[in-house]
Amino acid sequence: MQLFLLPHVVAGPAIIGFALLLATILLTGSTVYGTISRMDEKPGSESGTDYILHYDYSVSGQQFHASGSTSKRTYQHLKPGDSLTLKVLPICPGLAPQVMDGNSHASIVAFTLGFGVLWSLLMFLPGYDIFIGPHKRTKVMTHGKVLTGTITEKIISGEDNDRFSLRFQYEPTPGKLQTTQRVVTREQFTQAQTGERVSVLYDASCPAESLIYRYSDYELTSLL
Repeated sequence: MQLFLLPHVVAGPAIIGFALLLATILLTGSTVYGTISRMDEKPGSESGTDYILHYDYSVSGQQFHASGSTSKRTYQHLKPGDSLTLKVLPICPGLAPQVMDGNSHASIVAFTLGFGVLWSLLMFLPGYDIFIGPHKRTKVMTHGKVLTGTITEKIISGEDNDRFSLRFQYEPTPGKLQTTQRVVTREQFTQAQTGERVSVLYDASCPAESLIYRYSDYELTSLL
């Protein structure tokens, strides 16, 4: 499961990073000029067409070859051998050069950044459950303090009513109740009872990080 989810989790930050790279090139990049070597029309998304320009350019005597898309209107007015205006990073001129002719870069950056943020938000909870949650629960189980708490609510959620949670309260410091909710298995959910007194393990440095010992996937053992 972790191997399957990992690419989806890192995709969001990667897209955000690419959007920031584009913004950096556009705002601080150097202007250079390239020459079109070839032009292609390829089927694009939503039954559209992508108009691709292949071009050569040089920076400080070093030759580079790259390609990029442009608008249909600009494409129709260009031909091989024509000059293109480009933006490049001076410290790495071969990295993601941007064709300035006929492109709305502000909207491209805004869309890419927005999509990256949205994807990251969508992947946060499953990513937390798979990668961060187990580490924190292991820490609670091995180093947590023990006290008695009470199950206050049993919750079924999810589109198919297949997510089972227990909400419980405990008092990590006198006079201060802490309410936490944890996902459990169907079997654990069936066994648990509202009002049941249970042993709770919690992280003293972060009291909200806790688990019900009886309804967790961990077991205390002794080494002889």
